[in-house]
Amino acid sequence: MIEALVHAEGRRDVGVSRDRRRGVAPLLQDLTEEGPAIKRRQLDRELQEGLPKVAAQIRRCRSITSRLLSFARKSEMRMEVADVSIALDEILSFLAKEARLAGVQIHRRLRANLPLIRIEDLQLEEVLINLIRNGIHALRPRGHGNIWLFAAQRGRQVILTVKDDGPGIAKDVMDRLFDPFVSTKPVGQGTGLGLSICYGIVKHHGGEILVESEADQGTSFQIVLPAAREPTKTSQ
Repeated sequence: MIEALVHAEGRRDVGVSRDRRRGVAPLLQDLTEEGPAIKRRQLDRELQEGLPKVAAQIRRCRSITSRLLSFARKSEMRMEVADVSIALDEILSFLAKEARLAGVQIHRRLRANLPLIRIEDLQLEEVLINLIRNGIHALRPRGHGNIWLFAAQRGRQVILTVKDDGPGIAKDVMDRLFDPFVSTKPVGQGTGLGLSICYGIVKHHGGEILVESEADQGTSFQIVLPAAREPTKTSQ
């Protein structure tokens, strides 16, 4: 998961040179060393755009590292509440370029006045990033496709759905999908820990994660989590 996030950030083209796509921080260092060869206005623009992203990804990687250690130790996680709409705002901004380069359209459909859900916001983001990025990876070889994000309330639960119209998951993998080190990605493109960590996070918060998949028809993940009392004030 950490490798995936760093890799995604490293793909960012900030408009200086195609052979410098090594990540925001090294590129900004290069800009400061270029001196007169780079105009001050461009340097300021790159710094203003890049540094907040660096800070955000450091924060995310710190959280993920903590979650990995917690998963290994089976230590207690904090019980907090998260707003689905805010979480999606954060991660869709982060994943927008990756989806665009893969030719993937992401459609967002949230029911109005969803309640908050009982999970820490960064853990919710981690689960959703894993599922959405899996969909992007599945669709990338085709060069086009769709991912739908749904959220609705069912009694005292909130149901989040991440659905794609990709090739589906092989039957021999389905029964082991949430086991550690099982990956649907090609060799070298995943650790096989993402879905098992998602499963652990969701189960720890009293929820469920379900999957349905059919060859050439796509895959649908459902995340079921307990609702908190407070409703969100905005709707999408």
